[in-house]
Amino acid sequence: MRDKVSIAKIKQKLKHNENARLKVRKIKWGWAGHVARMAEERWAKKVTWWYLGNYKRRRGKQKIR
Repeated sequence: MRDKVSIAKIKQKLKHNENARLKVRKIKWGWAGHVARMAEERWAKKVTWWYLGNYKRRRGKQKIR
């Protein structure tokens, strides 16, 4: 089940009628800057720059175990 937040709560958190889209973008860029300054061994930094490569899943259904 998804968490739901009422419009009233969102409007209450947005101060001075800020645009919700701009607020989300600002928070996202703030997090991106935070991750960029992290040490290389931190989990969030590793997950952000993780590359799967040429891995391909097998076709068909899962084998019976």
